Amino acid sequence: MLISGNDTGITPHLIRDGYFDRAITDMIQDLLEPGMTFLDIGANFGTYTLIGAESVGRGGRVIAVEPAGEIGFMLAENVAMNGYVGMTSVERCAVGDEPGTITLYEFSSRQGGNTVIPVVAQAANETYGETVTTREVPCRTLDEIIASHGLDRVDLMKIDVEGFEYQAFCGAREMMTRYRPRVIMEWLGGFYKAREETGRALWNLLVDDFGYSLRRIEGNATTRPITYDELSQIEHSDLLAEPKS
Repeated sequence: MLISGNDTGITPHLIRDGYFDRAITDMIQDLLEPGMTFLDIGANFGTYTLIGAESVGRGGRVIAVEPAGEIGFMLAENVAMNGYVGMTSVERCAVGDEPGTITLYEFSSRQGGNTVIPVVAQAANETYGETVTTREVPCRTLDEIIASHGLDRVDLMKIDVEGFEYQAFCGAREMMTRYRPRVIMEWLGGFYKAREETGRALWNLLVDDFGYSLRRIEGNATTRPITYDELSQIEHSDLLAEPKS
């Protein structure tokens, strides 16, 4: 893999351990089977993109989405170097509730934290001394991306868009109701401290509108039920969202 020597969030784990997050890695490998379709939204260097491509095999499909400039280049190169171009597509854009352009806040060191949420970028600057630069990037809806690739199934989606999940899911209503994929997602309490209404709206969208149940990923591909009240008190959780029926 090509990875950034400037990154202090993901790169050290990949060098030391060969993986970034063991629990997410195990969950993706456990849920994917040959022939499935996997979406990696907020793919970064492509750690989970490559794991997903290996898991679904040549008869499967992978769509990886990453808006950041240098990181997106490395993602595409990693897909090519591992021989997955034919069944993996890389989309260089952000995802949201409507198409257009959007401002991406890119971090100098914690590059997995790149975000389109201004208050999240400000918190990274104030808390970690992060140097933040901005660029305008294209934004598309997930529904439009799925339609453009002519997919007839979506089995699993990993989404990590640093606080913009609600808008991303609003742009994925057709996919979520038609294909009913399992979803692995990150939930950071800091994203919603000043935006509690957005956190609640995201929960309600998934649970009430889409009819999903949310479980906290505990490790070794195991999960347990979690409520919104409990989730809102935990700083970090990785969640598995599954359709109720």
